[in-house]
Amino acid sequence: MVFVSLETIETDMAADYEDIQLINRLRREQDITNCPVNWDEDFKYADPATQGVLSYVRSLDYRVPSVGFELTNTGSGHICDLELAWTDIREGIYIKKPTIVPAGWSLFSIEEALHPTEGLKTQNQLPF
Repeated sequence: MVFVSLETIETDMAADYEDIQLINRLRREQDITNCPVNWDEDFKYADPATQGVLSYVRSLDYRVPSVGFELTNTGSGHICDLELAWTDIREGIYIKKPTIVPAGWSLFSIEEALHPTEGLKTQNQLPF
């Protein structure tokens, strides 16, 4: 068995959505991106499609989100993968729309998150 540390994989290489999801899952299994640490780490590990959202929420002084968060429930397990998540307030951003949204969670596409009147800014998430 060969062990490859995903911490050293370059994030500027081209990868499709499914590959990024696989990389994030493997990082979670290795506890590389288990919890938010700082903005530099988020920008390093996040899907390139979320860079604009990350810049936006950082400019609003939000807390650092978790990157590559697996949303689960106790009944059926895996629900979806969120690109960015604030688990304490149950808000997340997805690229691939989930078929189920668990009660209490507010989930946004990238476009919805950046919307000036209906996005994250209006979801009772105060700057931290």
